[in-house]
Amino acid sequence: MYNVELSDEAQFDLDEAYIWYELQQVGLGKRLVLLVRDYMQILKATPEQFPTIHKNKRAVYIKDFPYQIIFTIYADVVVVFSIFHTKRNPKVWKKRT
Repeated sequence: MYNVELSDEAQFDLDEAYIWYELQQVGLGKRLVLLVRDYMQILKATPEQFPTIHKNKRAVYIKDFPYQIIFTIYADVVVVFSIFHTKRNPKVWKKRT
């Protein structure tokens, strides 16, 4: 079992997405947050199942939303450093590593 840590930047990404989706439709932001929590549980158990996308960075696509959770595995810790909108320039998350 891994520990999962959400970086400040990733938390900001999630907060920003939550607000945007709630403004579009009440409850939609909450749905995104709950899905992210579900994926965090999967990352605790089996983060290796997700593909490497850049050097030692891995990603999982969030079902029904245009977002990826981008993370790195360090020993027994999974560090999530971006919850990234897939239409944005990937240089944004690459600068965080």
